[in-house]
Amino acid sequence: MSEGQRSSALMSASASPCADSLSRNGIVVLRVDDRGAGRSAGQKQLSSLPQLAGDLVAGVGFLTTRPEVNPKRIGIIGHSFAGLTAPIAAVRSNDVAFVITLAGLMTDARVNFERLPAGLLAQSSPTLSSSELESRLRDAFTSAMASVSDQERASVQGAMAAIVSQCVKAAPLRRSQALTDPGDALRALTKPFLAIHGARDRDLDAATNLGPLVRYLGKAANADFTVATIPDIDHWMRVCTEPSEPGSHAPRCGFRPTSSI
Repeated sequence: MSEGQRSSALMSASASPCADSLSRNGIVVLRVDDRGAGRSAGQKQLSSLPQLAGDLVAGVGFLTTRPEVNPKRIGIIGHSFAGLTAPIAAVRSNDVAFVITLAGLMTDARVNFERLPAGLLAQSSPTLSSSELESRLRDAFTSAMASVSDQERASVQGAMAAIVSQCVKAAPLRRSQALTDPGDALRALTKPFLAIHGARDRDLDAATNLGPLVRYLGKAANADFTVATIPDIDHWMRVCTEPSEPGSHAPRCGFRPTSSI
């Protein structure tokens, strides 16, 4: 299993329950700390999409050596940002038998970046220096502060420096994402593919991302793919009666579409 863009030790709170459920049903799941998380070396923010896809290929290679794993039935499950890297890895490795994406990013990154404030959008620019990017991000925060209450402004301003620093560090990965056409891998992918999206996803709109996926796989003449939009599911594969805010991690009830997988 591969999580989204945020590095997290032994999976995030959204993916771990899904992995646990699969394991309880007799499916071997490889959980790996992302680059820079837990005991893994490197820095995910400084990596490129091809490098992260290479990490998935290495994980698949490891599974082929395990006696409890059927080497002909190894697949990749990718959530969110990993919707980009999972197909790249599947095309690169003959050992990948299938791909599953959960709220996967499937469209030109610019389509999704356009929803971001100007300062965050600047993360994808290959021409900005770190100091220029930091200045734009601070300007974006200052502009946003005009529309919040005094109490909220105080809490956000206190965290601004850390948030800006994190965004600057993530810029190389954002730029790699902006330069990657997801269609390059998907147009070459003929392996079985299951894409699950939540109808209440506020981070990655289902129609915006699933439409291109269907077109790309059609051009690949992929005859074995399924696209499912599940009502009342948000970006983190949680049931929600109200749509969550983009990027929100507020806990909700524990349903995940494990039965569909």
